[in-house]
Amino acid sequence: MMQRGIMRVSRGVVAAVVVAAAGVLCTGALLAQDAPEKRKPAEFNDAWMGPLFLTKLSAAAQSGAYDELKKETEAALLARAAAGPVDKLSAVNDLVYVLRACEYLPLAQKGPAGDKLATLLLENRELSRRLFRALDIRPKPEQALSGLGELVAAASDAVLANPDFATAAATAFPEDFIPKNRKKESTLVEIFQWYTNPKNKLAYGIEEMPWELAQYIAGTRVPVEELDWAQKRYARKRNPASSYFDVKYDDDHYDKGTAKKISLVDYTLPNLLDKGGVCVDQAYYSRGVCKSLGIPATIIRGVGASGIGHAWLATLVMTRDGKGAMWDCDTARYSAHKYYVGELRDPATNKTIPDAEMMLVGMAAQLPIERREHADAATALARLVTHACSAGLAPDMALLKTLAEQHNAAPPKDLKPVNLDALPTEGTVTLQTVEDLVALAVDRNLAHKPAWDLVTDLRKKGELPVEHLGRFFDVLVTRTADAYPDYSCQMVLTIVATIEDPEKRLTTYKRASEVYGRRPDLGGRILLAVGRHYEEQEDLKMALKTYQAVATNSVEIPDLVLDAAGRVEGIYRSADQLKLAVPFYYDLYKKSKRHADKSAFRQYTSFYKLGSRLAQLLIDLGDPNGAEKIYKEIGRSK
Repeated sequence: MMQRGIMRVSRGVVAAVVVAAAGVLCTGALLAQDAPEKRKPAEFNDAWMGPLFLTKLSAAAQSGAYDELKKETEAALLARAAAGPVDKLSAVNDLVYVLRACEYLPLAQKGPAGDKLATLLLENRELSRRLFRALDIRPKPEQALSGLGELVAAASDAVLANPDFATAAATAFPEDFIPKNRKKESTLVEIFQWYTNPKNKLAYGIEEMPWELAQYIAGTRVPVEELDWAQKRYARKRNPASSYFDVKYDDDHYDKGTAKKISLVDYTLPNLLDKGGVCVDQAYYSRGVCKSLGIPATIIRGVGASGIGHAWLATLVMTRDGKGAMWDCDTARYSAHKYYVGELRDPATNKTIPDAEMMLVGMAAQLPIERREHADAATALARLVTHACSAGLAPDMALLKTLAEQHNAAPPKDLKPVNLDALPTEGTVTLQTVEDLVALAVDRNLAHKPAWDLVTDLRKKGELPVEHLGRFFDVLVTRTADAYPDYSCQMVLTIVATIEDPEKRLTTYKRASEVYGRRPDLGGRILLAVGRHYEEQEDLKMALKTYQAVATNSVEIPDLVLDAAGRVEGIYRSADQLKLAVPFYYDLYKKSKRHADKSAFRQYTSFYKLGSRLAQLLIDLGDPNGAEKIYKEIGRSK
């Protein structure tokens, strides 16, 4: 399946700003370097290791010796990493699965469903292979296991027939924005049974939908009778997402601040259609409509150039060839208002993430399950090796022979006995091993965030040489910068901040601005990082010049202009030259657009915020009359 990028926006002038603030841009790679030498391939057939440890898992489930098996599995993985380069990840994947089983099966046994759930998971790997990965990123996995136990008790056949949707239902956090006046909610079991009922005609088959996408359906708690109502009303609508505009806008609430009409009645989909609401209500309604049709959907929030917050809708839509799907994040994302960045609540972690990350993860979710699992397994092994290197742990190479002998005692029919004389007796793991594994993980799944998090962790600890960063930057820039600039730029900025050498860090910031500066907001964020770099180097003249450039060129992006202007003010304060900040603020204030709206939302605009800051500055400098004039212009009392 394929996926498109976020909405296109106009190109900015940030590259030119960087030239003015920090010199000529470099035109080479993000970080020029020679590729690290790769280890020479060494033959090591590890195909026998997976079946052996899966057999050991079955034995541990009977004896309860999970802790012992976990230690042995970790030692085996470390020895495998030291035995030679990992290219085929099936065996590693099996061993990582065993590690997770050793953690989650005991939790399942301790839960309300007890041994019954643990046995079901052990005997049905099509379910557990998905569930264990989902649990690994979910806070409090015991809650998800308890939920799965409820589903198994109510509909075990449906759970086994729909392993992805069962995983999604058990692990997804209930959707956000639950109004206080919604009097009724569906239970987890009711939602699962509704979606797995073949009588309900869904746009997409949930039995084939990856759990990472199905979580954007399964978290709903809209009453099933409302889902029935919405499905009946919109079943034939060509674009269900456009139901957003079926909810009339509550102008009285927006203009006069009166109570929303929907707040006076039960918060239901039919009532929303009748009473209307504001943008978040429109998004809630259309999200419910899309989910009633089996379409993954979520509410996106963002702040536009006006400074006013907004809520719109993202839905999963099929590609034209019908062979894939993509996230469409443009419904009610009015381009004229420049909502560059949107945020949503991740149903997997309950944390806020940028919409670009959701889109990239959505693309990766459509990869074959083996590729997603292999990326995960490579990253898990990389973290294990990182710990071994930090703790000075040497791989137990003799363990390979012991394990091979166990395999040879009763080899599966499709596997030959291991040649014991061919087993490596020496081997070591290094941080180069970690790099190779992370590169392998990213190659299998570009959007596997734990792999990128590990790169950042290694840089912060000084364990990944700057000279080796190029291989990862190249991937970010060539494969994500155009379609997913928010995600890509944030990762680059996070990693660049860990570069100790000032010149290399500045060079990389400059190159990053050339790559991402076509988006004014991203270019501004890079320039802010450049300004902070100069401050750290105590070059206040260049820091001041850079911050002034950001503020001037981002005057209609409230968070950027206020951040940059505040840093300019801070430098003037430190130098006891606060008066110099007054003409600077006046210039920005005059350049910002006066918002015509008289509602309370005007306080989010650059005009209002800059005016408020300027007025306070005038008060601090003993000019209350000047402050009073500004307050009057922006429509604010003291």
